[in-house]
Parts: sequence; structure tokens; C-alpha cells
Amino acid sequence: MKKLPTDSYVDIKLFKNDLKDIDEKFIRNIESIFKIILFNSEMSYLFMTNDATYVYGKEICKWLWLKHDPKRPQQINILNGKKIIQVESGHNFIVVLTDDGSVYLASDDSFWQTKNTLRLISTDNDRFEMIACGYYHLLLLRKDGIVFAFGYNKYGQLTGDAKVPTKIPIENVQSVACMNNFPFSLALDQSSHYYVLNWMKDSKWLPFKKLNGQPKSFAAASAIVYESPITYGLTSTIYVFDLHDPISFIGLLNNPENYDVEFVIGDKRIMALKYYLKMTSKYYSRMFSGDWQKDNRVTIHDYSYDVYYSYLHMLHTGRIRIKQYNIFKLIDLANCYGDERLMKHCQTFIQKLINQ
Repeated sequence: MKKLPTDSYVDIKLFKNDLKDIDEKFIRNIESIFKIILFNSEMSYLFMTNDATYVYGKEICKWLWLKHDPKRPQQINILNGKKIIQVESGHNFIVVLTDDGSVYLASDDSFWQTKNTLRLISTDNDRFEMIACGYYHLLLLRKDGIVFAFGYNKYGQLTGDAKVPTKIPIENVQSVACMNNFPFSLALDQSSHYYVLNWMKDSKWLPFKKLNGQPKSFAAASAIVYESPITYGLTSTIYVFDLHDPISFIGLLNNPENYDVEFVIGDKRIMALKYYLKMTSKYYSRMFSGDWQKDNRVTIHDYSYDVYYSYLHMLHTGRIRIKQYNIFKLIDLANCYGDERLMKHCQTFIQKLINQ
């Protein structure tokens, strides 16, 4: 199942046939719905109300040791107080990503060691911003651009211990893609390079390989690996918006020989020039004309490296890539920074999703 942005208004009529037996009072309290298609084609749901998360469906209730009630969804206590931002499914397992970067997995397959509950996959300080499910494996994209994989590992294609997340040696990844009926996956880094993971070539499994030919999308990248392109539900919803600026100033961004301010995001930094930022943004004009005029180091807490770099890249080139997993953070940034151009692009992106 691909991730869709959560609507501010849930049109229950769209689901009336599937939810016709549920108590009407409960339906009125639903704020978000995630529809899950399991491998046996059974429909299951995750519902979010203002204060709790519920599950509905015979199979998924069995996975969580809950009794399915056609009239009343069952509450999942482990998700109390959390907001779900993405749900994905593979063969006989589902994965949930919450807004605090935690990942939970449910399955009735003993391999996944869920013990009839939602298994917390995130450990220590790991915080993830995107997940993707293949047939028998899972990819987790951490907020610092590092990808982890685990799952069935019959041929050693995932490297390391298959039952715990294992780091894939690719850095600065901005997006990942899987399909739950294919064993291989794809990754895209900040430099627009595509990689294939878990690929069998010449009768050998390759843990990962950088693809040649500079493909422009996941569909184009998949056509190099497979006999026909696969859209992953992503290609049509990753848009590059062009502001039609005649000149690119990309040479002024991340230039270690010419900068006077650096934005620090976790353990990464982005170098820029104050005078250019002041010319292109009212927000930066105010920032570097006030108390921060002499500061050469700004720490960013509210946005990931990917989101903030995308915004600065837009200011320098007139181009920005908007995707489903970063749209809400870009909207928040547009509101905070008062950037009407970015907000217009975000609104266009959402409208395109609605019209699909």
C-alpha cells in the first residue's frame, strides 16, 4: 500500500460499503483512515480518532491477538498518543510509521517475531521518515539519509542478520521504493543516482549496485533491472516544479570556498551566502538583519536535512522535488517562512494527487 497524505476531512461515504456494519457513533469520530490490502486480498483498516488507533478486519485482528467485531473496531493500545503517517504491506505482514519516527510491524508469520502484537522496529536513537515493503523484506529510510533493510534472506542478498535492521552502504538517500510482489528494491540519493538492492544478475545475488544510464524516475530505473517499468505508485506523484528563473545560482550553495553561514541539521551542514538568501527570501532578510546578523551558524531543529536542503536548492535553482513523504513538512516550512511560491507548489501537488 502506498502512502497518501492524511486529509483534513475524511469522506466516510467513500468507504460506506466496507464499513456498513460499524457503529455509526464510532464512524463519526474517525479522523484518518488507512486501507490495507493483504496478500490474500482481504481488506483491513487502521482508524485514527482524536485519542486512539483502531484496527478492523478478521485477518489483521488475528495477527494482533484481538477478536474481530464487525460492529466495533479494536483499539491498539501500543499506538495510543501516536499519529500514523505511513502504512505499507508485504507478503503476510504490515508496517506502520508514526510521526515520531518509530516503526511497528505486525504479522502472523513467526519469522518476524511479532508475538501477536505490533513489534517495535526502531531502536536506540533511530528515527525513520519513510518505509517500503517488498515481497518478504522491508526498507527503512532514517532521517539522516541512511537505509536499513531486513527480512527473508535466503540468498544473503540483504547482507547481515535478516531478523534485525541492517545498514545498507549507501549514504544521503532521499527515497526508497519496493513492490510487494518483487524481491528487488530501489533507492535514490541526493545526487539523483539510483541504486538497485537485492538484484540477481548472472545467477548471483548483488546486495546493491549503482545503476548506469542516469534514469530520471523509479519507473525508468526499474526498466533497467526488470523487463518492463514499474511505477511503485511513486512516479506519478513525484513532481519537479520549475519557477522559470533564467539563471541558476547552485554554485552559491554548499560551496566550501565561498560561504558565510552554515545551517546545521543533526550531524550534517549546508553552506550558503547570507547576501543571496536575503535577496531571495523575506524570511532570511529579516533573520540576517536582526540579532543573527553576525551569526555564521544556524541550527535547524524542526526540519530534516532532506526537506531543508530541498528548500534551499529551490531558492538557488528555481526547482524543487515534492514527494508524498515530504509534502507536509514543506507546507509547514512554507507557512513558517512565509514563502508563497513554495506554498503554491505544495497546493498544486496535493491537487494532482486528488485528481489521480
